[in-house]
Amino acid sequence: MCGPRAAVDTVLEQIAAGRVALAVEDQLAPAEAEAARDAGVFEGMAANTLKNIVTLFEVFARDQFNTHASNPAAAVKGKGNIFQRLDDTAQLFNDHCAIDLRAAAGAAVWQRLREDFARGHVLTHCDGIVDAKFLAVVTNSGLQAGQRLVISRQDAERALGDVENVVQTLAALP
Repeated sequence: MCGPRAAVDTVLEQIAAGRVALAVEDQLAPAEAEAARDAGVFEGMAANTLKNIVTLFEVFARDQFNTHASNPAAAVKGKGNIFQRLDDTAQLFNDHCAIDLRAAAGAAVWQRLREDFARGHVLTHCDGIVDAKFLAVVTNSGLQAGQRLVISRQDAERALGDVENVVQTLAALP
């Protein structure tokens, strides 16, 4: 295959791969699955999948912003990794593309994505240990600062679905 590949295709392919990785547990014999579970393999896969959510969103959002904004380079100049910050990305799209990402996602999905980005932050930058920044976003976690964050397969599967829905909705816009 020659030429550039659409970001939507790449991101949707990675979402599908994340689902396959999470389902490996179902393919193992019970004793093997139990040994892998005891070793933390499946929890690690779920955590890695959740961390990848931020990257998948970042790749797609940057591509879509570059497509829809009239002067994308100027709009993001000096803003660092803005596409890793969900609310800042939404404001950027609103200001420069007249696209309301929050409305496109829906209130419930947007809040879950905010929480997933906070989880991704803890996993990536705090070695899985909950901090005050996380607690400010995920107010109903039942966790306290200093506790370890655990990501389940269901958490990761839901996050993949939420990002997939946002990607497909945004990709369908003119």
